Amino acid sequence: LPLKKFTAEADAKVFRQEILAAIDELNAAAKDFSSSKSFSKEYLGLISQAEAHVTGERWSDARRTVWAATFLVNRALETRGASRQRTWVAIYSVLCLLLLMVLGLEFRKLETVSWANAVFGLSYWRYLLMGAAGGVTIVIWGLIKHTIDLDFDTHYLAWYLFKPVLGAIMGLIAVLIILGGFLAVQGTSVPQGSQLPLYIVAFLAGFSERF
Repeated sequence: LPLKKFTAEADAKVFRQEILAAIDELNAAAKDFSSSKSFSKEYLGLISQAEAHVTGERWSDARRTVWAATFLVNRALETRGASRQRTWVAIYSVLCLLLLMVLGLEFRKLETVSWANAVFGLSYWRYLLMGAAGGVTIVIWGLIKHTIDLDFDTHYLAWYLFKPVLGAIMGLIAVLIILGGFLAVQGTSVPQGSQLPLYIVAFLAGFSERF
């Protein structure tokens, strides 16, 4: 939807008619997205603000709010129009999960081969895969969330593409930092007991570096 152009100079009656007409147009376009609770809540909030500004004859505020609602509706329209991109992201996520499963099986086989144990970093492959699994998980979660919320942005396709790789790297880095701490404090690079906490750390680091 194009941004509504309002009359620069007119009386209150004209301003009111223009803004209310713009709201009616937005309502007609937004009714198809009423099933999204997130969209409906934000949209109705903006429309209520715009109507309140009209009542108070705050025309500049009313126009800005109408434009904000227009951006919201356009974002929903773009999300619906990006069905092909969303489908490719979903397929890519499934393929990544299958690849991680295959890699996990192959690396487990290599661990039983004597010469393979000499390969640098082979002992850390689990952390790489757990980090990558975290990256794939947030890709799937983000795809679902932004589709439901009607705010899927095709400009972030590169993020969806590279997040599993970044997740693998961040998962390994997070574990190495922890192992480095054990080395500094206890004189050993391998914490005693179950490795499960390290797998969880790798997954969370892959899911979101902020963890």
